[in-house]
Amino acid sequence: LLQGVVDAVWREPGERPGSERVVILDWKTDRVADDEALEHLADRYRAQLEAYRQAIRAAWRRPVGEVWIAALAAWRNVRIDD
Repeated sequence: LLQGVVDAVWREPGERPGSERVVILDWKTDRVADDEALEHLADRYRAQLEAYRQAIRAAWRRPVGEVWIAALAAWRNVRIDD
């Protein structure tokens, strides 16, 4: 059993009808001092965000185009690639 809360999720229109995609954003308050720490943050939460990606894909029946972490303390974003 896995339990979690996605902080933000939305649909973006595609270029063709029916080609919309979903974007997931999860914010974290961990302190990150530099780019290396930001990468460690992404690695630490990668499994959680991948679980969100799979759950949203299944529930919304839409491809998940992008997954992002917003590192609030650093005012930076990092994309989690699939």
